Amino acid sequence: MRTDPTRTHARIGFATLVVAMALGASAARAAAPRALTPPELLAVDGERVSGMVSAAPRSMLEIATQSVPACARASDAGARVDRGAATVVTDAEGVASFTIHLESRVAPGEGLVVIARDDARALHAESGCVTIGARAPATLEAPATPVRAGGSVTLTGTNITPGTVLKVFVGTATGGFDAYPSGLVPDATTDTTWSGALSFPWTVSPPDNISLGQGYASLVLVRTDQGFDTSNAVGAVLLGNDALLPKVPSITKLAGLDLSPSSADPSIHVANVEGLITPGAPLVVEGTGFTNPVVNLYTSIGNLGPLTPTTSSQTSIQVDVPANAKIGPGSVQVVNQFSFRISNAVSIPIGEPVSVSAVSVNGNTLEVTGTGFNDDLTVVNFFAARNGQLQNLGGLAENGVPRIILNVTSSTQLSFQRPPAVDAGNAFVEAINPPYIPFTSSGSGASGAVVLP
Repeated sequence: MRTDPTRTHARIGFATLVVAMALGASAARAAAPRALTPPELLAVDGERVSGMVSAAPRSMLEIATQSVPACARASDAGARVDRGAATVVTDAEGVASFTIHLESRVAPGEGLVVIARDDARALHAESGCVTIGARAPATLEAPATPVRAGGSVTLTGTNITPGTVLKVFVGTATGGFDAYPSGLVPDATTDTTWSGALSFPWTVSPPDNISLGQGYASLVLVRTDQGFDTSNAVGAVLLGNDALLPKVPSITKLAGLDLSPSSADPSIHVANVEGLITPGAPLVVEGTGFTNPVVNLYTSIGNLGPLTPTTSSQTSIQVDVPANAKIGPGSVQVVNQFSFRISNAVSIPIGEPVSVSAVSVNGNTLEVTGTGFNDDLTVVNFFAARNGQLQNLGGLAENGVPRIILNVTSSTQLSFQRPPAVDAGNAFVEAINPPYIPFTSSGSGASGAVVLP
């Protein structure tokens, strides 16, 4: 069969036209600019920015950041300050994510712009300007275990920054002191952790530099890179450390009883044991780091120590409590002789718990029967109405002086005069001894109630 040459030429011409059109379309696609979208910002603060950007697949892009004094000046090229950049490559779908840690912190109120450019800088797209807000404050959680002088500690919280330092306030009978006036620099931080070593002796003058006080520390984080703002304060039991040289002793038990969980309570801020010391009887002190130890026993009539142990090891000491130890508040402390390293002081009542068993009225005198009363240090809270308003007319004044003068005739009897202008009706008496915590109080039992005529 013969082929019609005119038709063959027509077919060839049509095919050539189709190929030419296809090649032209391909060339047109190759010459078209790649689509580059403005960066989408997902998270922005004064220290870092993260987001996503879209362009042609497998595109290499520069992501740059610039700050401006305020977003109202974002169009002012002269006001912009470079803050850092990164290079990304889009994936097969043409998408790339980025996180840029800014070279210097952008302050709250300033604006931040993110710019995307291709590798030839032929394409350019900007995000909108974002105003930097104040960063959420750091928070701190109380440590679940005691902290040790000279030991490592990892604290948890939120919004912790690399410039966060730790402040440690050691509680003492006279108030307390700042163990690190310049703050303790961390070994490592994350957004949720602070890790470091509590260097010891503390960076303060003697004798505070080796003091563990009353075995309580208040911990606070300070963000030096966030305007020196502070976290909440948390409490911790503070112990010595037998891994140090010389060893720093710790008391963890008295009379067979562990430190009370309330020892880390910021409202109590005193290491304490909910038990009793008996005058004239042996006392076992347990802990760590005891080396040639003696024991101080602080009472309302002063320190009855140093008491020489009848038996001792690095973890246990037994001493005889003097028979003249006065009923009332007490505190125990271990001192390592020769090195003069001193343990945490631990509060424990002597002789009797504080209690109120009855309150009676005799004219203008209120007479109280109970136990654990001390003629030097017991205080009463007296809840009664004055001009129809219930008030505590007792307790301590701002200068630390008791508002009600007591006449303590024995550890089981005390009395006081009815305050002036007190309404008739129901009233309540609570006796409390130092360190003025729930265990050294008579509490809210019904035996403290009285009706005033």
